Amino acid sequence: MPAKTDIGILDRGFGPAIEYFRHKVNLPTRTWRDLQHGQHAQAFVVAGAMKSDLLADLRTAVQDAIERSESYDTFKRRFKDIVAQHGWVHHGSAGWRSRVIWQTNMRVAYAAGRYRQMIDPAVVAHMPWWLYDHTTIVRYREQHKALDNHVYRYDDPVWSWLYPPNGWGCNCRIRPLSDRQLRKLGKTGPDVAPTPEQMDVPPEWRYNPGQAAWGRPHADAALRRAAESRLTPLPGQPYQAWLRPDDLPIDRAVAASWPDGTDVATAWRLRYGEQTLLRDPRRDELLASDRAMARMRAADAAGVPLLPHLRETIEQPVEIWANWAVDGNGRILLRKLYLKRIEGADGRVTTLVAEAVGGVWTTLRVETDVAALRQGLLLWSRL
Repeated sequence: MPAKTDIGILDRGFGPAIEYFRHKVNLPTRTWRDLQHGQHAQAFVVAGAMKSDLLADLRTAVQDAIERSESYDTFKRRFKDIVAQHGWVHHGSAGWRSRVIWQTNMRVAYAAGRYRQMIDPAVVAHMPWWLYDHTTIVRYREQHKALDNHVYRYDDPVWSWLYPPNGWGCNCRIRPLSDRQLRKLGKTGPDVAPTPEQMDVPPEWRYNPGQAAWGRPHADAALRRAAESRLTPLPGQPYQAWLRPDDLPIDRAVAASWPDGTDVATAWRLRYGEQTLLRDPRRDELLASDRAMARMRAADAAGVPLLPHLRETIEQPVEIWANWAVDGNGRILLRKLYLKRIEGADGRVTTLVAEAVGGVWTTLRVETDVAALRQGLLLWSRL
């Protein structure tokens, strides 16, 4: 049996876990059911925390706990101060709620960070086997204990739903093994994999946070093909479930579109500089840069004349939606979509969609099938 020398959940400065958490975007949610599975890998949520300032303060407290390895007692004190400051009425006692928030975020960030380490090609080449390590001593789950020392290859589909933590309060971990270590355990290959039903994994935990954040491990050729594949949107709640009207209101355009023959690079710098921060109605900031504009020109030249309308689309939208998509490598991506309908000086009505990923504006386009975009998580609406 390999020595249990894994980095502990509270070890200071575990870079991959810190990077995983910093990558998240704050999203308001009514209940924990608003997000599903791998969507949590891209978003920081606290069920019932709808106000941006409240969510930001909770996010800072959790991030400090991960980066500074702060104890639960420290986090609990900060949690109570934040609740009192914002007058937040939450479900459950302060002790129970703070422990769930602290424990879940710490363990998931650690698990995702370990995943990133273990799928490194150099690590996989030397240690292609992953061992399920059950560590709970008191009040353990029989199904989890029964899997202790079970081994599967790093690319076995079972890890897409069994990778721990795979339940509330789960302390299980994964340890990579070499072929030699596998033989020392008396094994020559993988164990028989269970099903989610046999393991009684709750639906909300049937995902791999590391895979959702960084993707599945692939051979180089397969990884190239996956990177070149288009995104597949993940379905979410349609706009009707959010009691939204079928049609978006029409606003008079603030800016004028660029005419044909415009020197786009010069016009961009005159309007936005090399880069600028745009703040939406939720007070979230988006970085709009000339580099993103250049990539958009290469991918969607038809939308370039509309770039003067970028500011009003971000700062004065009708709706803001969180949409999710999965790429060919299995990574879950969070996209924020800003919707706005404008009427130009010529009377033409255009529906604009500005998209942002990870706090960075990526594109502005004309959309005809708006209903397909009005789904997922409604972050903000004017009406």
